[in-house]
Amino acid sequence: TEAQPVRYLELLPEDVPSTLLFVVPRARVPGVWQELKHKCCQHGNGIELTDERAADGFPRARAGTRALAATSWCYVMDTLTQIAQAGAHKAVEADVAQLRGLTDRMSNEGVFLPLREGEAGDIRVAQRVNNYIDLIDPIVNRLVHHHGFSIEALRRTKTWKSPGHYFRAHDVIGAWIGIRYDVWLRHGVSPLWWRSGPNHEFSGFQGKIRDAEMLFDDAVVRDNELLIPIRLAIGVEEDRTIQDAATQIVEIACRLKEAFVEAVAPE
Repeated sequence: TEAQPVRYLELLPEDVPSTLLFVVPRARVPGVWQELKHKCCQHGNGIELTDERAADGFPRARAGTRALAATSWCYVMDTLTQIAQAGAHKAVEADVAQLRGLTDRMSNEGVFLPLREGEAGDIRVAQRVNNYIDLIDPIVNRLVHHHGFSIEALRRTKTWKSPGHYFRAHDVIGAWIGIRYDVWLRHGVSPLWWRSGPNHEFSGFQGKIRDAEMLFDDAVVRDNELLIPIRLAIGVEEDRTIQDAATQIVEIACRLKEAFVEAVAPE
């Protein structure tokens, strides 16, 4: 704001050590710090900062007895968790865990990441995103021609946020495979995800989403749908990447069918 940080620093006492601390998403620490320093050092503000760096690696500066510092929500949550655990404060630890969920979401979603040197002109970034999208159709084609999956009367989704394709496995399991940027942003693991739920022609999921989630590492339940990451092979050519991803999808379908065989068995 207009008042930050100069007017806030001026409100701090001069006769005892004090600190003005900014807590921000980790990715924003460098950019916020540069802006704070710039405002302090603008002509006429009369604030002379001496840079310091604490053991935690976060930036600090001092103007006489007053200090300016920045840290991340992640660091604050980690510290509070350690203190709560050391004192066996279970209720406090639970409160911190709930707050961490909120701060993690705020840190990962909707945050503009300042560009790094040369990043905007790096065509490899655009190429990589296009590579992920271009994997979808070949993977689905392999599932259809080599593993008996079906895409009859099932459509391809072309939205920029979640390009993908619906398919049917073993005639009873309906699902979708594609890029979920929002889930990738929040959970990492992979840009490519399996998605299925009660509305995907799989009645065996009715009321059993959480049971299905327990079958897979890194699975996520969101909006009553099961999301499973498809891990992309590292350091291999495109054909091997497609083959490996298709194999994972077949294994997911088989595991779901085995676990819910009675619920999904054709009549």
